[in-house]
Amino acid sequence: MSCPNCGIQLAPCRPPLVTTTNYTLPTVPDFDAQIIQADELLENLRQQRYSLLRQRNCHTPILSLPEEILQKIMAIAIESEQEEEPAAPEAAVQYRSLAKPPPPKFNALFFGKICSAWRDIAWKTSELWSTPHVTLRQNTNDLHTELLQQWLDRANQRTLAVKLKADPNGCHRSSSVLPLLVSRSKHWTSIDISTPQWLSVLNHVRDQLPILTSVSVRCTIYAREQPITVFETAPQLTKADIALTTFGGTGSLVKIHLPWSNLTDLKARWFSMDECIEVLRRATNLVDCEFSDIGPVKNLYPIPQELVQVEDLESLKVHFQPEVAASPFFQWISLPSLILLDVDARNMVPFRAVTELVGRSSCRLLRAKLEGPMQSEQDLIEFLEKMPTLIELSIHEHRENVISTNFLRELKPTKARCSPLRQRVAPKLEVLQYRDRARVLFP
Repeated sequence: MSCPNCGIQLAPCRPPLVTTTNYTLPTVPDFDAQIIQADELLENLRQQRYSLLRQRNCHTPILSLPEEILQKIMAIAIESEQEEEPAAPEAAVQYRSLAKPPPPKFNALFFGKICSAWRDIAWKTSELWSTPHVTLRQNTNDLHTELLQQWLDRANQRTLAVKLKADPNGCHRSSSVLPLLVSRSKHWTSIDISTPQWLSVLNHVRDQLPILTSVSVRCTIYAREQPITVFETAPQLTKADIALTTFGGTGSLVKIHLPWSNLTDLKARWFSMDECIEVLRRATNLVDCEFSDIGPVKNLYPIPQELVQVEDLESLKVHFQPEVAASPFFQWISLPSLILLDVDARNMVPFRAVTELVGRSSCRLLRAKLEGPMQSEQDLIEFLEKMPTLIELSIHEHRENVISTNFLRELKPTKARCSPLRQRVAPKLEVLQYRDRARVLFP
């Protein structure tokens, strides 16, 4: 019996009915021989299919694009992937530094899997290799080191945005991966670290960060450990994201040394209230500042005798821990350039303290977001009466029916501005969002 397509001779799967007494039944070797023939046929078909796929792919429109356009598409895909930061579960928000994010969808190696043409393009596009993400593992070996060396070689002399984290199962300090990164420290423009055991090793590059502009440190640090000083002398550092969990009675601020007067953009987490005020006193050139999970005063720094004034600060976001009263924070500062204020006070929204801050600073507050329980509707009215420049307001009340629906409807931006209430309360308001436990109005 032969195949009608390819002509290969195949024995029947079952012996035909015969009437002669000389017929011999197939043996196991006979079946093995037929299986080998079938495997060869399948392999030939796979090769034909592979060849057809390659021929078809050569006619796809995307391969007719100029190489420069393909390089740009790859770079945009990688850039968009890096901008999407996965959110940690709300229940584990204070342990976000320990959460393991999902692996990236796109990196330079991904494009090498598509086809040989794309691999050739990706391998010689240095822009795709400028973001090495390194996970220090327990079983780091020479292969990992070689792969990182190839990665850095393909990056050529480009600047590097480095991400460094430790495997949850642990890692060895003797890993040969980190010295490779350290050898290119003069090319770092940003570094993101979530592996505390390597911070002491990084101190070797303390004075070798000439173009570093952004740093992110998220880790746990103990009182007996030395402070992080590696970034203190980085001359171009302007952006910092710090989330330190400290143990042993020490604060977070004492464990991180930065060129504070250079910073324009700062995010800090798990600082006490007096540490936050001290940061504002040091970082006199801040433009954008966010403090999350502000803790109670620890008396680590003295209360300032004079107001702490940050001339250029335009955006301030402050989120307090539930048991912390927010009012004292606003009593110690003055922000003449403030245009955006975001307050998350789980204890009580400090309307009076915020009103005094805006009046004291003589700032033109344009946008306000207030979250937390409110004492009364009258507090909100008095607050808005002192905010004639406000154009956007977002309110998240944690209880029910503290603010009446009638008042909110009168405050709605589509309401005629000539109404008595709109002339007296937030006359320039254009955007209003409100929600509480029972209602969502004007989302």
